[in-house]
Amino acid sequence: MSTVIVNTLTGTSTAGSISVTGEGNSTTTNLQQGLAKAWCNYNDSTPAIRDSFNVASISDEATGKFKPTWTNNFGNANYATTANHAEDGEAYGNYGAGSMISWSNVNRSTSVCYGSTTVDASGGFTDMRTIEAMFMGDLA
Repeated sequence: MSTVIVNTLTGTSTAGSISVTGEGNSTTTNLQQGLAKAWCNYNDSTPAIRDSFNVASISDEATGKFKPTWTNNFGNANYATTANHAEDGEAYGNYGAGSMISWSNVNRSTSVCYGSTTVDASGGFTDMRTIEAMFMGDLA
């Protein structure tokens, strides 16, 4: 086994493009496309960011509604997200029937996104103690 120790990786044909051979040696993946470009662990009850990457701030818009602003903007508004939420005693599980976290980019913005949490089928919003999210896409 070999160890590679470097500070910077640069593609040979394109500086910002590095291909990684996948399992079975039959496919390749572009390294930059496979990385999360932003993530956060957020307490919407306080509100406070516990930890994050490429998230400059999160504003508390209303009960159960929040808006992160990126440190480095996305290149377009077509980025994707995945997220989870939990409350005390519900360690990362489903909070109940109809419980969900939603992210939207209705304004087609590259600099902010809108998030909300609901805990019942009636659609009522609530502040959750733990919101975790990752965002994937191209940075500007």
